[in-house]
Amino acid sequence: MRKFLGRITLTNASITMILVACIFVLAGCNGDSGTGIEFTSTIELAIESAESEVEFVAGMTIALVDAENNFTWTSGFGYADSINDIPVNADTMFMIGSISKPFTAIAVMQLVEEGLIDLDEPIVTYLPQFSMMPHPVYGGSYQNITTRMLLNHTSGLPRDYWDGRVSTFGEHNDSFLNDYIAYISELTMIAEEGTSVSYSNIGYTILGILVATVAGYDDVFEGFMNYTNENIFTPASVNRSTFVMNDELYPYVARSYLNRAWQNPEIQFLNTLSDGSMFSSANDMAIFMHIILNGINSQDEQLLTQDSFMQMIDFDSNQSYDGATFGLGFYQVQYQDIYFTGHIGSWSTYRSIMVFDLESNIGVFISSNGGGRNDIVITTAIEILQMAVYEKTGELNLEQ
Repeated sequence: MRKFLGRITLTNASITMILVACIFVLAGCNGDSGTGIEFTSTIELAIESAESEVEFVAGMTIALVDAENNFTWTSGFGYADSINDIPVNADTMFMIGSISKPFTAIAVMQLVEEGLIDLDEPIVTYLPQFSMMPHPVYGGSYQNITTRMLLNHTSGLPRDYWDGRVSTFGEHNDSFLNDYIAYISELTMIAEEGTSVSYSNIGYTILGILVATVAGYDDVFEGFMNYTNENIFTPASVNRSTFVMNDELYPYVARSYLNRAWQNPEIQFLNTLSDGSMFSSANDMAIFMHIILNGINSQDEQLLTQDSFMQMIDFDSNQSYDGATFGLGFYQVQYQDIYFTGHIGSWSTYRSIMVFDLESNIGVFISSNGGGRNDIVITTAIEILQMAVYEKTGELNLEQ
């Protein structure tokens, strides 16, 4: 498979950054490099971009890694809580929305490696209570939907199920997931399974239920939380990441803002968990990006084998939808003539992106806590990524 992130066109300001590389002190930032380049121009660009953006959103956090050279830079900008004058730092937690999906996929692939899940076995083998009505025109049979189809969004399931229990303010509804499959049984498939790509949050919620069930838990909510804590977060040695917020971590969470001035009184939690409820920090996401770029290895304990990781980023034989080609948890997507590998996330007023250049082993993560369009963090992240690739490789595409 060709592991490639398409080069993007930089703005004139970005090109200027390349030509004017300054040495400066980074107050409140974390930078560490084993060997290799220090990404001076990239960091300068990141700081300038973030400081500009937090004029409009409350806060932003950024992580940049070069896994090949053990380089990490993280920083926070603006406010986690402007009312109480609490700034964002690299340990501030943001809700990362659908970037949760790659971590759900990692959990699934762990169980595949253990022989507890077959990617191409119908999910009713593991969840016999699952059902959904066929589309009146396009047909489809829920009995044929496999785990692989859920992972790469070819299941034919609708995008979302929504009622007042899906999200709650201030605290989670921990009983909702136990009856989720019964709730969605009244829905209708939107396509025949395996025939087309259609992004489905429902599919990833089912994957979370699958993980908890196959792992032997009676309670789905507690089961998925415990499984990911014990098999992903603890082995990765991160302490600011969770699918379920608790009293211990809550003080580290960036508050939610409609805009820079309007703070939401409570954080809106997503009770479906596995499709988008994860919280994380720049420091933790830097660790995860190193793990991913190094082939899903975490210090002395592997999260996944190299073979499983390569399956997750195998896009060659898969179908595309709206510019995106889906692997298992990750996708390659076209954005304004740019192709990148990773995932974006959006929930409530949080906007996030995790993006990679797999050829140069560079990754960028950005999250903000102010309402706005996804393209704010996307544009910033891919520009930072391209600058980092240029500083490391000297390659720059200036074609319009």
